[in-house]
Amino acid sequence: MIQQFKYLVLTVFCIILSINNSFAQAISVGFVSVMTTDQKSIQISVIKTDEINASKFIYYRADNNSNIYKEIGRGANTFTDNNVDANKEAYCYKVSYINDVGVESEMSQPFCSVFLSSDGANTIKWTAFSELANAEPVEYYIDLVNDDGSINRLTSKRTKELSVNINEVQDIKEELDLKDKAKIRIRAIQPTNFKLNTLMFNNHPITVYSNIITIFPSPNIFLPTAFTPNNDGTNDVFIGNGLKVTDFNMTVYNQWGNIVFESFDLNTGWDGMFLGQSSPCPPGTYSYKVSSKFTSGSTFEKLGSVLLIR
Repeated sequence: MIQQFKYLVLTVFCIILSINNSFAQAISVGFVSVMTTDQKSIQISVIKTDEINASKFIYYRADNNSNIYKEIGRGANTFTDNNVDANKEAYCYKVSYINDVGVESEMSQPFCSVFLSSDGANTIKWTAFSELANAEPVEYYIDLVNDDGSINRLTSKRTKELSVNINEVQDIKEELDLKDKAKIRIRAIQPTNFKLNTLMFNNHPITVYSNIITIFPSPNIFLPTAFTPNNDGTNDVFIGNGLKVTDFNMTVYNQWGNIVFESFDLNTGWDGMFLGQSSPCPPGTYSYKVSSKFTSGSTFEKLGSVLLIR
């Protein structure tokens, strides 16, 4: 009878132990960052919090913005994915793990890279940091990257948005004026709470980095909508205005499509006279075509009209 009781107690204990060991809580704290060394690889990191009893981690990636996650590797709590190009798009990952008794956990929530891009004009935008549970709102920093790859944190702009007009960031404007280009990245920080090695970490800053992009000044030539060639010293010439222009061509046409003026110099404008003649053009609306190239290599073209007032 005593032996049967011992056997029953042992059986119940084994069942309870088996139930406890078969449960593997999903990972809750993980993040993805672009590798600063090659700007193409992505590193996935998992914080092995106290509720995670893992012997091996399994990493999955979803390609082409799908929801299908396929295994890409196994190992420790950090994994580098070299089979991506972080300069092309954002990539999302999930992580599971195998505990000490061989039970695999459920997959984590997606952890996605921050992808920075430009619309080619005045706006840069980026994808969001994957928000974690028990965390504060994400803050983003726009970092200027020096030629040697270092960062001057004094020039960083802080925001909670996912886009910004570069004309609103003084340090970027100054960099563009000085060098005709600016290298920038996004640094995302999310204060997160978790327990590690019996210690509680409150508002611990989880930091990730985006890819680095190079932006150039927006190509633009300012042209007035009207001019008055009356030799009073004010608005006498129809002339363009732009910075760091290397090539320039402006052609002005009358209402019949005949060329009345042409210039290959930004500093030479139309004084309202017929091309190659000393007779004045009549007042009215004239069309024009402007094309130019800048020191950055970007180009600018515009079709418009100007009012000649006499």
